[in-house]
Amino acid sequence: MDLNESSSGSRTPRSPRTWIQVTTRNASAAMLGAFSTALVVTPLDVVKVQMQSHQCHSSSSSSSLTSLTCTNPHSHFRNTFDALVRIPQQHGLKALYRGLSTSLFLAIPTSGLYFTLYESLMHSIPKKNENASPQLALFCGASARIITAIVASPLELARTRAQASHTKYHLISDLKSVMNQNSGLKSLFRGLAPTLLRDAPFSAVYWSCYEYLKSSHSVLNTVYRRLKEYWKKNNDSTLSERIVLERSSGVGLYIVAGSISGMVAAAVTTPADVVKTRMQTELKESVSVVAVNILKNEGWRGFCKGIGARVGKVTPACAIMMGTYEMVKSVW
Repeated sequence: MDLNESSSGSRTPRSPRTWIQVTTRNASAAMLGAFSTALVVTPLDVVKVQMQSHQCHSSSSSSSLTSLTCTNPHSHFRNTFDALVRIPQQHGLKALYRGLSTSLFLAIPTSGLYFTLYESLMHSIPKKNENASPQLALFCGASARIITAIVASPLELARTRAQASHTKYHLISDLKSVMNQNSGLKSLFRGLAPTLLRDAPFSAVYWSCYEYLKSSHSVLNTVYRRLKEYWKKNNDSTLSERIVLERSSGVGLYIVAGSISGMVAAAVTTPADVVKTRMQTELKESVSVVAVNILKNEGWRGFCKGIGARVGKVTPACAIMMGTYEMVKSVW
């Protein structure tokens, strides 16, 4: 709602914003959302990475994949809840926040870039009506994510290695070591291919679902409009209270739409996330080699490792992110 309450009690439209003002607002809203999200969901991200980087191999005495042996039984977790309990028991509570500083350093600027690119692309392409089509959102979301993923690849590598490690992590020292042991600067972009295979489809699925769910003809938006109509009939409310209620219901719509979209997109792209994690923690070169090894040693279920932690992390992350982002935009 882009209205202000005047001193006489009437509502007046805000003055037109410049491109710089809009960009600053969008970037700031995204960075605030990213900061809030990282603080809440980092433990689930740590669990996801440790479950995905852990390997179980088929027993040499059996040709089937039903009998698996672990290289490190202490880091073998039955499920997400088991990992959330045992990681603090084995390494202390702070182990669940391993890589938080790197996550914040990564998420804040890249979220600002990502959301700004998405909004810019969405507004630069002509639309038939006020609702963004799922196809347009798919294209803009994937394009913005590809650019952002390339820029953020070295920090994504550092964050993944920090969360997979059980020892004290030093960002600069580790990145230098990776460069020295491998192919120089190019090694900092290891895992970029599966990252793009994960993030581009994720963004495409996420934004197409999100834009549809908050569009005027969706079920969620119908509920939102009916809530607004109900609140407007409340004659006991002042104008200021009605504005707050309308904005609050709008934020609720964005939170629910973000949660559902994130849940679907996270589940669909988990196999690519597993491959990316293995490449970055084991410093493997080829997507195909890692994928074949997972299939050979762990079967198809190896590609679903950490899906519970990933969905459990992404769902509230998207809810917090979109709720914060849209709320800041509505009041700025």
